[in-house]
Amino acid sequence: MIRTVTAFFTATALMAVQNAGPAVAAERFLDGFPDIPLLPGVSEVMPENRLVFDTPSGTLAETALSATEGSARLIDRYAEALGGLGWVCRRTQARLTCLRSGQRITFESGAAKNAPSQMVRIRLEPRAVSGSDGG
Repeated sequence: MIRTVTAFFTATALMAVQNAGPAVAAERFLDGFPDIPLLPGVSEVMPENRLVFDTPSGTLAETALSATEGSARLIDRYAEALGGLGWVCRRTQARLTCLRSGQRITFESGAAKNAPSQMVRIRLEPRAVSGSDGG
């Protein structure tokens, strides 16, 4: 009886791990942007133009994202997703600024820069932990 119960729970646990595996593996992150997911329906605009380099104070990265839903909705979705990853975010009309562990990430609507309305520019940069960070 104990052997049967143990086998049942082992089989159930293995099925749960197998079912969770593809979902975890399917989540993609933006290259050069630690812990920034590439959300469903979002694509990077011209990834070959992505800028990423390391400085003594941290990583600096910049790229553009696009989604058919429009930049305002895209920024809202990132505010929700990043909050769940430990980022503290503040939203204004055309911008989202998120802070975490000495890093600042900014999402800015393309409409603010006369770019297509579905485009969002994203910039990751180090920030001074104790200073004014403007975000």
